[in-house]
Amino acid sequence: MYAISGLAFTGRNGTAYAASVATDFPPADVGLAFQNNWTALNVTQWPGLLDVPEYGVSTQVGSVYQIKLFQTNVPMLIAATGSIGNNGALTLTTALPTGFMNGPTYQWFPAGAIVSASLAGWYYTLMSSTTVGVIYNNTYTSGLPVIPSAAALVPFVTTGPGAYTGSTSAEIALSFPLPGNMMGPNGVLEIGFVAGFNPSTNNKTVTVKAGASTIFSLVEATTGVKSYQGLVQWGNQGQTGAQVYGVNGQPGTSTSAQVYTAIDTTSLQTITVNLTAAVATDWISIDSFSAIVTPG
Repeated sequence: MYAISGLAFTGRNGTAYAASVATDFPPADVGLAFQNNWTALNVTQWPGLLDVPEYGVSTQVGSVYQIKLFQTNVPMLIAATGSIGNNGALTLTTALPTGFMNGPTYQWFPAGAIVSASLAGWYYTLMSSTTVGVIYNNTYTSGLPVIPSAAALVPFVTTGPGAYTGSTSAEIALSFPLPGNMMGPNGVLEIGFVAGFNPSTNNKTVTVKAGASTIFSLVEATTGVKSYQGLVQWGNQGQTGAQVYGVNGQPGTSTSAQVYTAIDTTSLQTITVNLTAAVATDWISIDSFSAIVTPG
């Protein structure tokens, strides 16, 4: 993969790469290049290998190859109103599905919810039932969510503040880069995900953004509905700065027209997944997420 304008770093085989020097990276080091802010050069002018942070390789020789841009199945959820006791002991007021039992999650807690000085954010939480779990001081900010090893867990050794109120603001659950020039003038970004929520009539919103522009939005407020399979296709329309996407996120016809954006995909764009629960006693989650680029 030809790339430019990144930070200096050392590759997996000990190769030292200088900063901001156009380089054709071998497959083993392309993921590290992206992590160090290198930008892929246009493949029509710089044919070579393309790669992504998850280290799947695509070649531009012959047929068009898809590139796995991002993938995770670690649940990210906005925690409903509850209480937190000593040492991060969590009790939720609204039960989660049984699949979360004894399962790792990252949950969003407001500032001061875990301990008086704790920051708002995503904390690794291991659930032991649908309402009870333990919060650890291992956090997520961007990139691939990682389940900490037992040795890497950082327990809270604190006095719990008690009751807290769940967030009703839009929180960024996942964030990852779409490298500049990866798509090409006819490239397509395809996203699939599974979202979950408690079956209330209150609004639960999932929004996917490319940069500041929304390329998918779902508002669910139907009694009995507990999950959603989302599909997003966002493609360049023969030029790198004009895209189209369908708004409904499901196969088949729609009463909503297609939507257009004008984003410069020759520059790095950050893809974000945003979750909002309109009522603090509700929860909403992204359980599975995949993003694939087909250059063109």
